[in-house]
Amino acid sequence: MESARIARCRYHSLTVVIALSENSKYVDIYNEICLRFKELKVGSFELTYSLPEHPNCLLQSDMDVNMMLLCLKVLKSNFIDILVKDLLSSNNEDDDQNQEESHHAASNHAISNNEVSNRTAPFSCTLENQSAIDENELLRVEGDNRFLSQDWKEYISHVGQRFEGGVTEFRNKLIKYAAQMRFRLVYAKNDKERITAECFKKISDGCKWRIHASLCGGNGFFYIRSLNNVHTCTSDYEKQKTRSMGSKVISSVLVDQIREKPMIKPTDIVKDFKQKYGLDISYHSARRGKELAKSEVHGDETLSYNQLLWYKDTLMSTNRGSHCVLECDLQTSHFQRLFICYGACIEGFQWCRPLLFMDATSFKSKYKGQLIGATGKDGNQGMISCFL
Repeated sequence: MESARIARCRYHSLTVVIALSENSKYVDIYNEICLRFKELKVGSFELTYSLPEHPNCLLQSDMDVNMMLLCLKVLKSNFIDILVKDLLSSNNEDDDQNQEESHHAASNHAISNNEVSNRTAPFSCTLENQSAIDENELLRVEGDNRFLSQDWKEYISHVGQRFEGGVTEFRNKLIKYAAQMRFRLVYAKNDKERITAECFKKISDGCKWRIHASLCGGNGFFYIRSLNNVHTCTSDYEKQKTRSMGSKVISSVLVDQIREKPMIKPTDIVKDFKQKYGLDISYHSARRGKELAKSEVHGDETLSYNQLLWYKDTLMSTNRGSHCVLECDLQTSHFQRLFICYGACIEGFQWCRPLLFMDATSFKSKYKGQLIGATGKDGNQGMISCFL
């Protein structure tokens, strides 16, 4: 139980103590509070927790739960105070009470764990044989404000709106706008100079939503020429996969994430889009979007092999004494192997012991392969790289 944490959930004058772990989810905490405080209903309250100097930290998603547990670990504390705020109540007296409770909760972090444990009641375990609230229903009640895509609804706003990235920027933002507004669109015209899109239910429901944008030859920007931004149809968007979220649009969302987690799996991308954006995407779109994002961040892996010949010639002409061998298949011209030994490494090995230490690692990229390196040891027990 070293990783266990205790949360003290306060609602008005009542307090319920529950157990937290590294695997705790937001919906589990939400469900437990609903079950313990009988007067609460789903969607009628929100949760906040307190940290030193920050008494009102929002608790609205699994990411918030993970950050809360991380803060507890950094603060070396096993206790956290969660405040249950009633959204339906506008009583000023309750607001004053909530503020007082928040400040009181923030000051509790200064108390040592031993003193707190003596005054804390045993924490409760998750109640069995209780029907859990469906997570999707909970997300719908909370609304789209918890999703990172909440700003997408501002991407399309008015006639004359300018898109400096040209047709690519306009098309990506239009698809994201449709995904956030929960409707499907179809293209009546779609080329590099003009785009006309209409609601998918124009024929079935007679929906009048329509947008037309075209290229300005003077500056290369895309402008919205006409826009009817009113829907008269009923949406069944959430009952199906987000078809309009193609791999190119997904890659534009993944660029920053790929920089931090280059080895993220497509299955994790699918889960992240559902949790963070409220969108259902296919595994194939996630995999292809990841490949496009990696190409944008690190460059095209296929084209990088074309640069090896230039690298070899540049190395031999600028780094005297170096040795570089590039071998390719004589029939297909496919890359086979590359040997590099810099002139400084050759010179430095003359003062090393007559031993070479070899090591190799496998590439996990598209074309696989191995990287083999050799190091030597000098008289001062220092390591020197010899060749690759």
